[in-house]
Amino acid sequence: MQPYFFPYIGYFQLIKAVDKTILYENVNFKIENWMTRNRIQIKNEQPLYISIPVRSRSSNKKIAEIEIAEHEKWKRRLKRSLQFNYGKSEYFSEVFPQLEKIIDTKKTHLHSYNGETIRLITELLEIGTKIEYNNQHYLELEKKLNQKYQDTLIDESLKKSKRKTERIISISKQEQANIYINAYGGTALYDKNEFAAHGIELFFLKTKDHNYKQFSNNFYPNLSILDVLLNCGIENTQKLLTNYELI
Repeated sequence: MQPYFFPYIGYFQLIKAVDKTILYENVNFKIENWMTRNRIQIKNEQPLYISIPVRSRSSNKKIAEIEIAEHEKWKRRLKRSLQFNYGKSEYFSEVFPQLEKIIDTKKTHLHSYNGETIRLITELLEIGTKIEYNNQHYLELEKKLNQKYQDTLIDESLKKSKRKTERIISISKQEQANIYINAYGGTALYDKNEFAAHGIELFFLKTKDHNYKQFSNNFYPNLSILDVLLNCGIENTQKLLTNYELI
């Protein structure tokens, strides 16, 4: 997976469903992506985007190269926003002090910040999955994939798809995994038969419909895990972690 910024509940369901999650940094950074932004609830209004400022946003850079800007200002803004919008939540006093510490995580690069905050939230939710977000040992694999597909005459989008599939199968083999679980959106990208040919079962995780109390007349699904925790508390969030099906 790419290391997202305080991702939605489905991301943590996916982590809980497996033995090991690899947050991968050796691919190109995407400018419009959930790695640098997410959404929380504003009182009685549409959701608000929260973001993490980064230097030199470029799709020519690897995720590992992207540095965080304004190391403390944006953290103060985010914490103030959570206090203002969720301060009257039933679970605010239980959850906010712990989220404050997680938000204040000291990391200089986007990948390591997102990776560490994701790991800390899994600890908070008592998810026992091993999380790895330093994957320099896979740089040799990326070099081989670049060489293999550099001069290939196939369509560019097909080339990208084949490279993604080969990367996941190669990493799964090196990790000695016989099951790979992807987010539901991966159904358009990956073929179960292709994985099966390499002895790997492929599943897709689909979050079931759910609802919880928000400060709005409308329910907005798939907001940041920050929204779920502050509205539901730790125990109820843990219950939501099993609200999925594997396809």
